[in-house]
Amino acid sequence: MSSDIQAGLEVYHLRLSCKRFERDLARETGLTVNEIDCILSLYTEDMKSVGELSKFLDLSFTSTSKILGSLEEKGIIRRSIDSRDRRVEKVILTPLGRGIAERILIRSREITLEMLKSLPQSVKDDFAKWAKWFTVENQTVSI
Repeated sequence: MSSDIQAGLEVYHLRLSCKRFERDLARETGLTVNEIDCILSLYTEDMKSVGELSKFLDLSFTSTSKILGSLEEKGIIRRSIDSRDRRVEKVILTPLGRGIAERILIRSREITLEMLKSLPQSVKDDFAKWAKWFTVENQTVSI
């Protein structure tokens, strides 16, 4: 098997592991995976428009609105009309939402550390660099 094919399989297996991680986190929090993604997106960059969230989450505007409706009912987010453009609806986390986001991030860190604890430090460092490049620095890669 070529190294490119092997790398593709490893990325696929990593994606499956991430999906299991997401499902476990969703089960622990009583939220859906999409709700968690929305909460964490707002936590890192508060006050997004519904359109920005939809684009970031790669969901339709309708699906995003349904998620926001659920989060609003739970008191996790608040929506308001943009004062500069009344056509734009802005979304912000409530204090409850910020607390939930912080608990999700703490639990995420605990799970990640548990998964990585058996690896040598050099491998952990390489993994962190690779993950940062793949998710932050190389935003132009699309499939």
